[in-house]
Amino acid sequence: MIPVDQKAWQEKEPFAYSFPYRSWDSVMPLFTFPLHWHDYIEILYVLKGNTYASIDGQTYEAAEGDILTINKQLLHGFFPSSPGTSARIFQFEPKLFDDGDSELQDGVLGVPVFARKPLLSAKKDGVIYEKAAALIADMFGEYQRREAGYRLCIKAKLYEYSLLFLREIKPEQPVKPGRNTNSRYVNERLERILSFIFKNCDKPEVTLDDAANDAALSKFHFTRFFKEQTGQSFHSYLSMVRVSHAVENLIKTDASITDIAYQCGFSSLKTFNRVFKTYTGKNPSQYRSAAVPDPRPAQMLSDG
Repeated sequence: MIPVDQKAWQEKEPFAYSFPYRSWDSVMPLFTFPLHWHDYIEILYVLKGNTYASIDGQTYEAAEGDILTINKQLLHGFFPSSPGTSARIFQFEPKLFDDGDSELQDGVLGVPVFARKPLLSAKKDGVIYEKAAALIADMFGEYQRREAGYRLCIKAKLYEYSLLFLREIKPEQPVKPGRNTNSRYVNERLERILSFIFKNCDKPEVTLDDAANDAALSKFHFTRFFKEQTGQSFHSYLSMVRVSHAVENLIKTDASITDIAYQCGFSSLKTFNRVFKTYTGKNPSQYRSAAVPDPRPAQMLSDG
């Protein structure tokens, strides 16, 4: 049994220059982890609970035992997880492979290998899932023990993991022509917009016009850009962020529901109750009552 790390979700050791790979266990955030992108590849194995992930405009529900693989530079983020959800996270740079990106690209179909099937289900994907789960378990064990030759072993397992996706998994959907998700400029602009939303989501008066002005875009271009890149409207995403912060406060604090509503940017308790139920299926009181924390300390949670 390997204990779940109690570090914050974002907290991690830096990549080693000679071996750009890392893995660790962490409790998933109850609040939304904002849409973001990076130049490394990420694998997330759900140890306990469940979470929702948005990857390149598609939403995936990952339950206990499921594996999410996120290709580099794909816009992704995580919706509120169930209380106590924990995950094993793997991150590595493409340069870990001898020929860099060419090893991770199918020259025939033009589909990045790890974008073929972002979610591997423990219940539905049979042998392919079992192979993938065994490989990441081996990688995690090698990284924890760090015995002589562990880097070579992890690298070999990553090659096997890549080959599994390349030869045994067909792309779930064709690549969308002309999509700008991999453009650094587009991602940086979107990152600025999302940062603005998170900094101002507690202000009831914040508007689409405010966000557009901050991004130096017209209202029309801002609306089109945001919808193209996230698959959501500005107001829908803002509401989701507000609800996710309300979820965090309901579970972690004893603040009244009215206080939480106003702290999270809602203009009235009536609006808060309506929007909260839309996103969670429960009203705030029901959600708080149902969210009974796991009585075991985090370090005792197993890997399922």
